[in-house]
Amino acid sequence: MQQQPQGKVDHEILEHYYERLEKNNRFHCFERKDPEACHHLGNFLETKKKKFTEAFEVYKDNCMKREYGDSCFQYGQMLYHGTGAEKNILDAYKAHLQGCKVKRYNGGSCDTVALHYIDDNIQPEIKKIRGKKDPKKALELFKKGCDGDDGMACHHAAVAYKNGIENYVKPDPELMFKYAVKACDFRSKVGCKLVADAYKSGIGTQKNDRLYEYYQKQYDLMAGRGVARRVDKNSPSK
Repeated sequence: MQQQPQGKVDHEILEHYYERLEKNNRFHCFERKDPEACHHLGNFLETKKKKFTEAFEVYKDNCMKREYGDSCFQYGQMLYHGTGAEKNILDAYKAHLQGCKVKRYNGGSCDTVALHYIDDNIQPEIKKIRGKKDPKKALELFKKGCDGDDGMACHHAAVAYKNGIENYVKPDPELMFKYAVKACDFRSKVGCKLVADAYKSGIGTQKNDRLYEYYQKQYDLMAGRGVARRVDKNSPSK
């Protein structure tokens, strides 16, 4: 009996696995109404099958009917970029509003909404929903997004506490350090640099040359002098 090439066998096994995975997620999504399964299905359709229109509909349904924040984020991103549906920045903003306010919220949606509170270069229709610029509200949402494990939200919160917000928030080195550590955990090179500088200067935390070198190395890796890797959760600062 002639053996099949190893590469072909591996491909067939992988395709069989994907087929079973899709069937399983479809069942749990459409029959059991499981929001996590629906989100996994949307992700599978988007990234593996490249069925963007179908993925868009799954994300949208899971966001609006089941209030699943991660799906709201993907729904908003697809609307913003015009992937799987016609580009619509206003509806993308509304999707991110939903993604940030639901119980199982998405930190990236909160970060996106926060940025709109400090930007005047936005659509008039979005301004009507948002109201006036509100840096204080933006900071609240950056912190909420960071608590929801979004690295960019942690990055933005750290920078806000580093520089302060005129008439709203004074610079706070300790809070800057807190959010910078988490930003670095999520591979923000600015976050890693802020942590390194804090350990070197002793401003915002206790001076520590060993930890300065550790976080400076993380920054150097992310800045292009090596392979960027996520900082281990058991890093010396923990």
